[in-house]
Amino acid sequence: MAKDMQALEKNDTWVLQDSPLGKKPISCKWVYRVKYNSDGTVQRFKARLVICDDHQIEGFDIIRRLLQ
Repeated sequence: MAKDMQALEKNDTWVLQDSPLGKKPISCKWVYRVKYNSDGTVQRFKARLVICDDHQIEGFDIIRRLLQ
């Protein structure tokens, strides 16, 4: 997770901003996965930061982000 976080920061994946008054940011979570070689040995561990889409309003949250 630390390596992935460093890569996100290094690539300027996002810009931190204050939330607009009265609005809450959409939550996110880390998803973990183990990648295996064909012989069953562990190739590497992966971590991914994903948005919890069950908190979004369809058609609204994505448009709001694009307009900002």
